[in-house]
Amino acid sequence: MKKLIELSPLIVAIVVIISLLCLFLAGAFDAPQKTTITSSTLSEVIKTAKLTTAKYIQHGIAKAQIEGKESGYVLYYAIVRPNVDLAEITYEIDDDKKIVTVVLPEKFTFDVELLEDESHPYYYHPVDPKNWTGKDVSFICKTDAKKKAEGNLQLIQEARQSLINTIKTLLEPLLEQHNYTFAYQIAGGV
Repeated sequence: MKKLIELSPLIVAIVVIISLLCLFLAGAFDAPQKTTITSSTLSEVIKTAKLTTAKYIQHGIAKAQIEGKESGYVLYYAIVRPNVDLAEITYEIDDDKKIVTVVLPEKFTFDVELLEDESHPYYYHPVDPKNWTGKDVSFICKTDAKKKAEGNLQLIQEARQSLINTIKTLLEPLLEQHNYTFAYQIAGGV
């Protein structure tokens, strides 16, 4: 037992030296590698096909002009959702200034879902349109809702701000980790 106590500092020293040697061989004391952010890295962070940025209930009156049929009007309700195909978003990376500029598409696409329930009925003028099919009415109302949404500047502004906030929130952890800052621009310079 006395010999074990005398050898214990030597055993501890050997264990420490072996541990340090293992850490050295594993690369624990190597200088950290410089990490760069690439467009493909950013695309992987935001991996989805389409991002809906807002939701708007459109209450509209569509003028129905169907070839070979009597024209008229349809009062409708629809949910309009502006969205962006994330494949259209590009990234400009300035490694010297540590800035990632996200280039957002200028235009949104719109998904339209017609509300067809007791609270949101269709109204027609004339009251009994002859030869109008449900497909005709649906096409007329969806086309009208998309057209009105494209001209709704407040909706576009809110959708764009929502898009910017969402992309920034998704990228911020990665950018902060590598000391990059977030910037954005709209394609076409708008």
